[in-house]
Amino acid sequence: MNQYVSLIPVLDGSLDGDLDLVKLCIKNGGDANQPNEEGLTPLHSAACNGHAKIVNFLLENGANVNVVDDDLWTPLHGAACFGEVAVVRDLVQHGANVAAANAENDLPMDIAVEEKTKKYLTEVNDNRKKATQLYALYDFEAEEDDELSFSAGAILTIITPEADRDTTWWTAQSVNKAKGFIPANFVGVHYYCKWGILLLIFSNRSCTRQQRASTEAPYFYFCLSLTFQSCLTHKKKKTVFLAFSYMILPFLSNPIHYLQSDVVFSPF
Repeated sequence: MNQYVSLIPVLDGSLDGDLDLVKLCIKNGGDANQPNEEGLTPLHSAACNGHAKIVNFLLENGANVNVVDDDLWTPLHGAACFGEVAVVRDLVQHGANVAAANAENDLPMDIAVEEKTKKYLTEVNDNRKKATQLYALYDFEAEEDDELSFSAGAILTIITPEADRDTTWWTAQSVNKAKGFIPANFVGVHYYCKWGILLLIFSNRSCTRQQRASTEAPYFYFCLSLTFQSCLTHKKKKTVFLAFSYMILPFLSNPIHYLQSDVVFSPF
């Protein structure tokens, strides 16, 4: 497929709400992340126009939920400003960064048109600032000795007290006990991984038994909260997948560590 065939129909279908066209293009080699001349991707177009089914399809097929256009607008910015609150929720649950700033330094909540959208995004951001454990939304390579490197999807324990979290840098600790400063807007309450069970297995294999004992229990309850949230949104298939791959299998493989860990996790 040439670029015109693969890109233009995907953008058009995302803009017009033509799910069948988008599916056909992606199936035949279309790139869900290919931007136009202004940096807009199919996910931007679908999110801005409230096409929830296309948004979810693109996310399930490799679309970058935090991609930015030339003005540093993410799909969440577009959904908050022009789209529907349901799309905003879907993006956030797939790891959209509620603390991402555009070129004018506006967060998605700052430009939200509907009051319920603004309220929801504000609550998510407040929960982010209160949480003891968060997901890394991006890769980060430390440039200074007192900074902490991490990869997207890593679970970080936030050490900075809640009262001091209105700053741009927080102190965090990784699962291997390394500590350092991290950009405060690089972490969030959700991180989506299509192959979550593989991520869990490999992340566990990279830790020692003692480290797993100190991190699996809070991680278990964290996944429990995600599963419960999925149940509330009536997404039955997603609920079953989360329960089986994130909770049941890991728990059965090593229940002692889950039940005897002395780490306390406060769900948000």
